[in-house]
Amino acid sequence: MYQIKGINTALITPFQKASKNNARPAVDYASLEALIDFQLAAGVEGFVVCGTTAEASTLEDRERFELLSFVKAKAQGKAGVCFGSGSNCTWKTVETIAEAKATGAEAALVVTPFYNKPTQSGVRSHFEYIAERSELPIIIYDIFSRTSVDISIETMAALAQHENIIGVKEAPSNGSKLAEISKLISPSFQLLAGDDFLFFLSLCSGAVGAISAAANILPSELKEIMALFQSGKIEESRKAHEVLTPALEALYLETNPAPLKKALALKGVISAESVRLPLVEVSEETERALQQYF
Repeated sequence: MYQIKGINTALITPFQKASKNNARPAVDYASLEALIDFQLAAGVEGFVVCGTTAEASTLEDRERFELLSFVKAKAQGKAGVCFGSGSNCTWKTVETIAEAKATGAEAALVVTPFYNKPTQSGVRSHFEYIAERSELPIIIYDIFSRTSVDISIETMAALAQHENIIGVKEAPSNGSKLAEISKLISPSFQLLAGDDFLFFLSLCSGAVGAISAAANILPSELKEIMALFQSGKIEESRKAHEVLTPALEALYLETNPAPLKKALALKGVISAESVRLPLVEVSEETERALQQYF
């Protein structure tokens, strides 16, 4: 059974430098390789390919699986590879997971179905249908701010019993939800932090790690926070997270991943900050804020 724990980077998709308002700049594989090397040097435990931070909704299916194949090859078994497979179409998600497995993914991250706004019964049926047909273990991605659908604790408790659902990436609509989810943790169902601002609180709630956007540029810092926590240095871990908070705030001044890409370009990890429309590159004000930390 695939075990996802530690710091798992929700990889960006670097794009080549594009002319202003180019809706579809090409994938920059040289920058992606440099980013992966940066991550492996920091010792991250895993990669999530084609999650929210990857601008997956603007990628063609061909591009998504090419990215998965590339990351799998570059990871060289040093880090796990999970694929963002969710959609608001249940049967399409099943098909995507099957192709992801054939391409080398080791787990599937499946976001709560968005736009359709299903009932809790529909949410449960969606995940159970997928889990029963998937040859990859499923990690639920619960993020109300992106989907407008919150998975209730009752629904989560039912899904946690499914043998092929191994955990949840939780970006809660309120911090108290973490305390409720902590009661569901078992050897077969784990909690992963899905909100960088709540990383320390998630660890306090029993999280075994994080699927993090900020880890693209702050992998060592996040690993240190977790290492301190796991070694029993709880207050030091809290303070380290507190010190990191201003940098996190800068990274989320505008919609992820535009500030993150700007920070990575400033640091020289990637060659360009390009994003695909409808996202645009960050404002001068946000750039100045990022320059304080990166």
